[in-house]
Amino acid sequence: MNDGLETEFADAADSPGLLLWRVTNAWQAAQRAALHTFDLTHVQFVLLASLTFLGGTYDAAAMGLDSDGAPVTQRDLANDGGPVTQRDLANHGGPVTQRDLANHGGPVTQRDLANHAHTDPMMTSQVLRALETKGLVRRSPHPTDARARALTVTPSGASLASAANTAVEAADRAFFGPLTDDRPLFTDMLRRLTRTTGVRDARGQH
Repeated sequence: MNDGLETEFADAADSPGLLLWRVTNAWQAAQRAALHTFDLTHVQFVLLASLTFLGGTYDAAAMGLDSDGAPVTQRDLANDGGPVTQRDLANHGGPVTQRDLANHGGPVTQRDLANHAHTDPMMTSQVLRALETKGLVRRSPHPTDARARALTVTPSGASLASAANTAVEAADRAFFGPLTDDRPLFTDMLRRLTRTTGVRDARGQH
């Protein structure tokens, strides 16, 4: 019985915001438990996994260099020797994604990573320094932009990201398991909220 708080809900459990808060706290606790064995905080995992997904592993192409160490040019990238098109950049011939750009258009930068993971740039920088201290990522001079750092995942970082992601996905299956056949509908509802709030979903779509 509520006599003091102005609210449209007769029962607190009818508030979608409060329910989301409770579920989010429980989900975050499950994530922390899944990541404990890997000595990663949740935001460290998100950034490490995102960088690995974006293709931030060291090789000449990922660093924006050709085989002789010179910067990759449009001629190098375009199959026909002309200007680079979306088809040249995108493996599937469709719209260019962040992953396409990271794999073919130069190294991943801190801004790329923060945009992909939807994290605060300052926090992203701090977390990346912690991951670098652990030997999981490298921050190197960018080959073409003196203001930026090129981000790459070390072999041990990529291995840890994959192992941790397996554990996280298993935790998600267990957490969302009670939804059974309603899980795709729930996921679609979350996707609808990402569109209405202006947040891109995991596929880069609004």
